[in-house]
Amino acid sequence: MNFLKSTYIDWVILNEIFGQLFHNAVFWLLVTLIVIDFITGTIKSFILKDVHSGTGINGLLKHTIILLVVIVMSVVIILVGYNEFMYVILLFYVFEYAISITENLDKIGVPFPEKLSKSLRQWKDDNNNKEWRK
Repeated sequence: MNFLKSTYIDWVILNEIFGQLFHNAVFWLLVTLIVIDFITGTIKSFILKDVHSGTGINGLLKHTIILLVVIVMSVVIILVGYNEFMYVILLFYVFEYAISITENLDKIGVPFPEKLSKSLRQWKDDNNNKEWRK
């Protein structure tokens, strides 16, 4: 009987933890951006005639791993009690995916203000030329 009681308590705790994550609007924004990024990346590949199944599979794998890392990190952060830090992680990935979607749309040919396109290219060039990445 103690086993059933302990199992019930464990399920209640897990439900509370995952409930905080899965009822979080920022988490669902991230999931939506991941889907949009994959779609825009696929469209970009077709338009640029650079379609490779390996690239698509690698992209899906990357998105899945990032989502799993975010979920695991969020659970650990909630268990430790630093719920606010969960938003930092989620917003970091939200911004990363928003930039990736913007890059995909720019390469597809969707018109953006010149200043935004120029800033995006400059930011990407600056990040690709950092010493720590070499």
